[in-house]
Amino acid sequence: MVLRLMISLVAIFGLASVAAAQDQICGGIGDDGAWAGGDADMSDIATASAPFDVSGVSARGENIVTLFAVSETAQVRLEAQPTDGGDTVIELFGDAGARILTDDDSGEGAGSMAETELAPGTYCLVTSSYSGSGQTADIRVGLTSHEPMRPGTETSVSQACAPGAEAADLHDGPIAGLSGEGLSATASVRQTPAYRFTLAEPTAMTIYAEGTPADPVLHLFDGDGALLGENDDADGRNARLDFPAALPAGDYCIGLRALSDENAPVRVSLVPHSVEAVLSRLYATGKAAPPPGSDHPVMALGAADGRLIEDVVLDKDAVWLRFSVPASGMMVIEAVALGEIDPAITLFDELGRTIMHNDDVGQGNTDSLIATRIAPGDYLLAVTRIEDGVATPVRLAIERFVPAGKSIDR
Repeated sequence: MVLRLMISLVAIFGLASVAAAQDQICGGIGDDGAWAGGDADMSDIATASAPFDVSGVSARGENIVTLFAVSETAQVRLEAQPTDGGDTVIELFGDAGARILTDDDSGEGAGSMAETELAPGTYCLVTSSYSGSGQTADIRVGLTSHEPMRPGTETSVSQACAPGAEAADLHDGPIAGLSGEGLSATASVRQTPAYRFTLAEPTAMTIYAEGTPADPVLHLFDGDGALLGENDDADGRNARLDFPAALPAGDYCIGLRALSDENAPVRVSLVPHSVEAVLSRLYATGKAAPPPGSDHPVMALGAADGRLIEDVVLDKDAVWLRFSVPASGMMVIEAVALGEIDPAITLFDELGRTIMHNDDVGQGNTDSLIATRIAPGDYLLAVTRIEDGVATPVRLAIERFVPAGKSIDR
């Protein structure tokens, strides 16, 4: 068996201005990027009469990086549409390399789309493949006043939350603080695409849109219709927006889209923001690894000497496993469904950095497989499910290979 390994290293450097050298743009993320308008002087979207359209191709494990500038505050729409049957993911980074937003499936089909207000500066739009494979995509950077990439792209969310547009009231009267489980309402996106609420005082909160069959996309707008944040799949196929810095008193609108079933129920809730609750949810969804000493349940497997096989039962929450590697080598991890379930696996190092993620092996096989070179140390494996369903067993195989001529424990 020939195992192919691709290691992607991203170096983050210092803050860059619009006029700085290209290798400093977005803290180094823009090193190999291409300007949306051909060069820096022609890539200011704030003054462009038409959107910038580019086509990009990336190899397995690599990204397509598109650079653009904003000379004055502007409402910007970012789109990526796969042209090879893949599934794009977009991420937007600012001057210093801080991530501003990410989106998976808000565009048409498996395409990506995000709308946001951007201040003057230089930005890097990173387009990648959800599966980590190579990607060919059409990319558009435009203003929200420009024509979207696909005529069928959904624009009704911003219209539903435009000033004066009708929307359901999430609460009767201004909200004076949140406590306990907060406030919630449940309806289909077709029935209720938008909710309005008013804060009587500054409030730190988390907003959820939950309903896996619908696969909701969550947007928050202020009273003037400006987009404050959006999310697609923060918790599996559910959406979440965190506002640890209190939202100011005033009027707000929650806009919803359903990527799957518009008639399926979606529960929208406002709850008090809690760092502990946010971390617990990240662990439960497999988005972040619990640190050593955490109370979150983790199954200890010991040393990965040769091959380990373990059966786990997957319900709603991720199952976590910890194992150690005594020496460098190649690690192959498989998750095989023992029932009607689509498992996914994510490997983290001891500091919680993501090493590799896989959902489907491919060719119609929904089992998962990771193959990567690995160094000595402790590792955590998150096993999650793509769709909701009944508790179902999954068989895990963790196998370490060493170079020829070395023993398995050296």
